[in-house]
Amino acid sequence: MSEVVWRPDEETLEHANVVRLMRRHGYDDYWDLVRRSQEDPEWFWPAAIEDMGLDFSRHWEQVVDLSRGPEWATWFVGSRVSIAWNCVHRWA
Repeated sequence: MSEVVWRPDEETLEHANVVRLMRRHGYDDYWDLVRRSQEDPEWFWPAAIEDMGLDFSRHWEQVVDLSRGPEWATWFVGSRVSIAWNCVHRWA
């Protein structure tokens, strides 16, 4: 499929989470943020986690471990996160 079927209008973009993340970190261009995320995942993922407001009960020691190759990446090494806490309990 090469035809674009929908483009967000300005009001929709104003409320998009990715736009909030871009502004928080001084990006005006989406593709610049994408490039940074690919080139520097050690920066991007902690920034995204903070922007989403996810709470970890134990902070990570390393963002990503690629020692077994990218197909076996281990993310947020040493961390603990409770999906129940982040999705339900904190809002109750």
